[in-house]
Amino acid sequence: MEFTLSSYRGPAEVAGIALPAVRLDEHAESESSQGVLRGWAGAAEFAAADVPGFSPNLLLSLDGPVRVVLPDGREGSAFATRVDRINGGLWAVEFTGTGPSPMAA
Repeated sequence: MEFTLSSYRGPAEVAGIALPAVRLDEHAESESSQGVLRGWAGAAEFAAADVPGFSPNLLLSLDGPVRVVLPDGREGSAFATRVDRINGGLWAVEFTGTGPSPMAA
């Protein structure tokens, strides 16, 4: 069975926050007679100065999934799984997709 996994590199809006550069990747979780079950995840690293109004507490305090929207309007839902301050002022955000990926839309 052949299938293609997609990826995306570029700007995106996550939980209403415009991030300058994110990385989104689909991955194959399992294969069955009905096809391939795909999952997806994403990450971003950015300076706080590049994302005015960013609050790590916003992403971590949300009870449900957040919207991940690409510039062309394709979107998916994800849960924030990590928000850390790294490398002298950069923020690192990781999230796990739930449902179809924005690349599949």
